[in-house]
Amino acid sequence: IINNYYCDANRLYQCISRDIPVIVGINPGLSDYVHTYNLGLITKDDGSNINYLRQVVRKLEFKLEHSMVNDFAEARENMAWEQNKSVFDLLG
Repeated sequence: IINNYYCDANRLYQCISRDIPVIVGINPGLSDYVHTYNLGLITKDDGSNINYLRQVVRKLEFKLEHSMVNDFAEARENMAWEQNKSVFDLLG
């Protein structure tokens, strides 16, 4: 279903608001955002391969231990309602 492919999960925004790194699959909406702001890791699949997912979790743990640089503050600022108000004004 195309909606499932392009949708953003609220839990992503909850993690961003709490500075919690995330692991996302190949969903374009999520992976683009995570890549742009370096908010975690992106898997090569949809997360269905448990062994691969374990490897990604270990990789994230390693990055966190070795001061992973991220832009949570910038991500929060860009996703704020005030930044997107003009889009809603256009809609009506």
